[in-house]
Amino acid sequence: MTLLIKQNAFSCLLFDAFEEQNINPSPLNYFVWYRYYKGDNPKFRQEMDTILNDPFGYNDRVGKRLYDEYLADNNESDSEFDLAFRRLINTMIKKMNA
Repeated sequence: MTLLIKQNAFSCLLFDAFEEQNINPSPLNYFVWYRYYKGDNPKFRQEMDTILNDPFGYNDRVGKRLYDEYLADNNESDSEFDLAFRRLINTMIKKMNA
């Protein structure tokens, strides 16, 4: 499967999930859900599954907490895309908190 096909399939998953869960399409939420679908962090994935099965589900506050707890720090196995995406999110968070 080519990279473009994978990216399109992933985008469809995200858009469908955001619509189904009524999720705010913020960059932070995109990053959280990108990492959820990427599936390379078992503890994060397990907590996200628990959240999605909870009646209250996912919201912006939960996304920020998950980001801070599981995703804000660099991981040695992160791709260049993951690192660039995280830098963008961190910059946006800093500007929003200023």
